[in-house]
Amino acid sequence: MARTNWDMMVSGSALSTEKRSRKKVFISQKILSDELPIYVDLGWEKSKEYKSKKYVGISKEKTAQEQFEDKVWTLLSNMGFTELNINDFEMSYDFHNDNLKEKISVMAVDDETIIIVSCHASESLVEHNFYDEITEFNNKIAGIRKEALKHYTGRKVKFIWATHNYISNRKDLTLLDKLGIAYFSESTIEYYSELAKHLGSCSRYQLLGSLFANQEIKNMDNRIPAIQGKMGGYTYYSLSIT
Repeated sequence: MARTNWDMMVSGSALSTEKRSRKKVFISQKILSDELPIYVDLGWEKSKEYKSKKYVGISKEKTAQEQFEDKVWTLLSNMGFTELNINDFEMSYDFHNDNLKEKISVMAVDDETIIIVSCHASESLVEHNFYDEITEFNNKIAGIRKEALKHYTGRKVKFIWATHNYISNRKDLTLLDKLGIAYFSESTIEYYSELAKHLGSCSRYQLLGSLFANQEIKNMDNRIPAIQGKMGGYTYYSLSIT
């Protein structure tokens, strides 16, 4: 079996197409009319008729997990990351066994960084202990990071554990902090989503500044031309900003 299929990372016009799909709450497809009862039993609904009675259109609302992954994916796209994954993207993490792969919820890449998000969503608000899942994920991180850096060289990598409708507990949060995995709650996602609406791709730098605090990110120019002056015993700086 082949290792990671990097063709499942898209950019440019393919990224725009994927983004339109991610924004939809419902999944739609065209099937043979004779197959409709089978799909209805699986939770699909008839949504469209065609001139040819041979076919029919059906749709189904995405699950909470799918909608949450789409929300995180769209957020990172709005922040200006230039390459993101399509659905069902898997990464190899064991260099001795190509069959061992991890499904990646969201992977976003720019010229300096790689962000990998493990998303977990529930249909309703529940309590859940993720200790074992976090530990298992952490055991794969070294392999995933190595695989990512083979393809995207010279970048910083950060892993995020994101949840929706799960009540966080101190044990999980302490473990994530110890392992260096960032935790994003639904409120964190909402905060950055609002920031992206107002600042666009500039919001990415606030995200990266938080994720990579006290770490140097190569090629990120944080110098701004300014004129220094003095007035009333104070030093001030005058600069232009858009």
